[in-house]
Amino acid sequence: MRSLLVVFAAASGYFIALPLIGSHLAYIGLISGVLIAAAALIFEGRVKQTPLRIVAGGAIGLITGLIAANLLAYPLTLFFAKNSYLELAAYLLANSIIGYLGLTIGMKKGDEFDASRLLVRLFKDSHLQPGGPTSQPVHLKPPIVIDTSVIIDGRIADICETGFIDGAIIIPQFVLQELQYIADSPDSVKRLRGKRGLDILAQLQKNTKIEVQITGQDFPSVKEVDAKLVALGRELGAKVLTNDANLVKIAEL
Repeated sequence: MRSLLVVFAAASGYFIALPLIGSHLAYIGLISGVLIAAAALIFEGRVKQTPLRIVAGGAIGLITGLIAANLLAYPLTLFFAKNSYLELAAYLLANSIIGYLGLTIGMKKGDEFDASRLLVRLFKDSHLQPGGPTSQPVHLKPPIVIDTSVIIDGRIADICETGFIDGAIIIPQFVLQELQYIADSPDSVKRLRGKRGLDILAQLQKNTKIEVQITGQDFPSVKEVDAKLVALGRELGAKVLTNDANLVKIAEL
């Protein structure tokens, strides 16, 4: 299938260039088609490894950028109407630069988007079903914040596989940092536990039966990770899942 894409792009480039620049330079169109196909295949590979929120943000940014570019390019093409090469150059330049800016800004904003906050807002605001004042309350499942001990333990992956957990799983960025610190520890036992935790995390993210959200929400004034988890759970209206007895005592306070 990919080979057909390259062949089709090369042939399209050749036949598009043929009436524009003549048969003696039509090979430029062929080469351009091959390069565009190669870029598309590389882009496809990158997209498969990119979180959905970044892809969606990039797509929205690119579309917005291209719309703005065409609105800007229209008066420029009128200005260069007497020279078709300058007209084409102005059109391509505006679309390339502004489209690229829209793509990069959209991807960055998409990466910063914290779906867990939206989920909690929906959870808090959706009290009644449509149908008037006699409607019944909507009982949405609260999200679940998990800590390092649960990830390293590994049983959470098996539980999620059964479909027993139906709330979104929230993993704070500071928990990921703690997990990475353990995985990089000079102590071989800690390092092994940390790597196991990273493997479990990857397994959770691949599980289509659950929703896993990484949140960058932090509490700079709070130093201890356990206290951060309690504060995050309180703010999100979420349950905190842990194997740490000390964290349980802190939460009870």
